[in-house]
Amino acid sequence: MRITTPTIYIYFIILSAVLFIPFLGNVHLFDWDEINFAEAAREMIVSGDYLRVQIDHAPFWEKPPLFIWFQAISMNIFGINEFAARLPNALIGIVTITVLFWTGLTFFDRKVAIFWSSVYIASLLPHFYFKSGIIDPLFNLCIFSTFVVYAFYHKKLTQNPKKPYHLVALMGAICGLAVLTKGPVGYLLFILPFTIVSIWRIIKKESSILDFLIEASIATIATISMCSLWYGTEILVNGPWFMEQFIQYQIRLLTTGDAGHSGPFFYHAVVLLIGCFPASIFFFSSLRIRKDENLTDNQILFHRLMLVLFFVVLILFSIVKTKIVHYSSMAYFPITFFAALTLTKLIDKKIDWKTHYTWLLFTLGLLLTTLFALLPWIGMNAQWLQQYIRDRFARENLNASVEWTGIEFSIAGIFLLTIISTYVFIKKEKVFQAMSTLLVGSTIAIAMFLPMIAPNIEAYSQRAAIDFFQSVKDSNCYVEVYGYKSYADLFYTQKKRWQTTSESFKKTSLTFEQWLLYGEIDRPVYFVSKVTNTDLFSVPGMRLQYSKNGFLFFKREPPFSIR
Repeated sequence: MRITTPTIYIYFIILSAVLFIPFLGNVHLFDWDEINFAEAAREMIVSGDYLRVQIDHAPFWEKPPLFIWFQAISMNIFGINEFAARLPNALIGIVTITVLFWTGLTFFDRKVAIFWSSVYIASLLPHFYFKSGIIDPLFNLCIFSTFVVYAFYHKKLTQNPKKPYHLVALMGAICGLAVLTKGPVGYLLFILPFTIVSIWRIIKKESSILDFLIEASIATIATISMCSLWYGTEILVNGPWFMEQFIQYQIRLLTTGDAGHSGPFFYHAVVLLIGCFPASIFFFSSLRIRKDENLTDNQILFHRLMLVLFFVVLILFSIVKTKIVHYSSMAYFPITFFAALTLTKLIDKKIDWKTHYTWLLFTLGLLLTTLFALLPWIGMNAQWLQQYIRDRFARENLNASVEWTGIEFSIAGIFLLTIISTYVFIKKEKVFQAMSTLLVGSTIAIAMFLPMIAPNIEAYSQRAAIDFFQSVKDSNCYVEVYGYKSYADLFYTQKKRWQTTSESFKKTSLTFEQWLLYGEIDRPVYFVSKVTNTDLFSVPGMRLQYSKNGFLFFKREPPFSIR
């Protein structure tokens, strides 16, 4: 019996919910990005100021507020915790998978739609980020949706010569939401592919320069209008200073290796190749449209959009000096799209299994299998490995008390079994069974990672510090990190506004950190530093409380008591 399309929608919604929502609160938020956005949402709630993004109760101009608003709504419902911080992305994941199915169905067919949603779920980083608290899943969905609307606009043009410019305005409005999520890069990632595809169409006499100018103008006006709901209100209420700082930060992000995150030009190419497994295996085969494919004009347009979007993202973020894994995550959409096309052709026997599929299957698959096996092995052999690690902080991280049961190796086992089974089915020319095995096995292994391995990784990297921050959350004291950057002290102490200043401090010419270190403090001060930084030992009155897993915990008492 043929499964109905509404049933498939329901299936993907339920599957996405089962995969993305459980265990969201199973592990502490990770520095920097997850805690950064969650802390901004927390400070919105405690301050009651939902207009301006704040960190440490001071204006924070690095990001606009849209995703943080979603987190604040979630926290108002579920409390200030890890589950609430990550839930918006789980819900965005459900929407994304549904949108992918609708898009594949609208412009291609059910097979492409099913494979596109399935391969997105089964790919490592695309799946993983829906379980995180970072802004990129919302940003990526907005940008992708602009091109879906653009393709739908041209599909309507083929059905009715009257131009539905309201769809162009919708496209711009959604782009505005992307800008409100991550900043001006949202407009850049929209306008560059849009312009390139439009020029491509003009050259092929499928459109005119006038059409492009009208469409670009309408979309840009709609983008500005949507953005002005926040940008304009912020300037009217608080003046231009905040916006000036925001723009300066965006320029610095594009031109310098910010926050120590720099890397080689090919950084994102490697990240996408490994991080989008198994989609990256099949990505290359559908980049070029073959003459015998007989695609419609709308399908050709959509293919162009995805092709241009991929290369714009890859080239743009390869040029950008700041290199962070999720910066190129917009490319997940075109990568999984082209993989879905290839999988459909394989199932329909329009193309044969190619040698490079086998090489990539084993090379990338065994690399990830090794990684999944290496993580618990390192944990179980931490003391032996310490002698080979030069960095003292990393070496002492391994002193953390972490329970590895051995069952964690099952993830690597499932991954390895999936790769071998896929290859066996291919040798038997059972392509459908091979692809089903690959996608299902990969999905199961990735879904097991968060509850089984991520908490142990977090225990090594930061839990000692977070446990301390939580222990002094309700104390009448100041808490600061020293010598390294973190937002964990803010979120996990639930830092109050009075902990960022004091009347005694205001009477001095010192910075707040200098006052906490050397001034006549009015409350106890706790400092947390890494073992690689010994500066605090020389501060008068500073006393080491204890050290744990690479962190030093100091206390400085006030010269007099507060009654």
